[in-house]
Amino acid sequence: MFEIAQKGLAFPRSTIEAVRPRLENLCNTKGFYSFLDFLEVLYMLSLSTNIKTLSSGAFVNKEDNNDSRRIKKVTEYLNRNYDKNIKLADIADLINMSEVAFCRFFRKRTSKSPIEYLNDIRIGMATRQLADTAKPISEICYQCGFNNLSNFNRCFQKKKGCTPSEFRKKFALTRQII
Repeated sequence: MFEIAQKGLAFPRSTIEAVRPRLENLCNTKGFYSFLDFLEVLYMLSLSTNIKTLSSGAFVNKEDNNDSRRIKKVTEYLNRNYDKNIKLADIADLINMSEVAFCRFFRKRTSKSPIEYLNDIRIGMATRQLADTAKPISEICYQCGFNNLSNFNRCFQKKKGCTPSEFRKKFALTRQII
């Protein structure tokens, strides 16, 4: 559960309702017993089925020693500059490769094209902003590096299975339960 929690988790209503009394009781207990109650809450959450992740795997900045230095350099660059207009030639130049060779190299190591990877990061950031802020969807779209709203909506729906506004409504409903 902690492994996938890096991406953000949404638990089903039944799990939230089962855990709610224990969470409320946490404030009333002290010392070691509050720690035991906390562990019990985590245990109950870990047993839950139908857990949904909120962002993509590319969004999570994880350290992997098996990745090459070049891939690490590219992913760090993309994570820092996802909100800017990034050209494939610029990324390829970053690691001294031609565009074609870079695309082949990147896909072989990540199973995604550089554009797919970048869009995953952008969708992950948009997901976080949709959940945490009340900013208009169009503003989130441009802040996350998308150039137009229709492309953002299309990419978001392809990745998440719903539109950004539907995602925000669903997330708001689950947030109100707790």
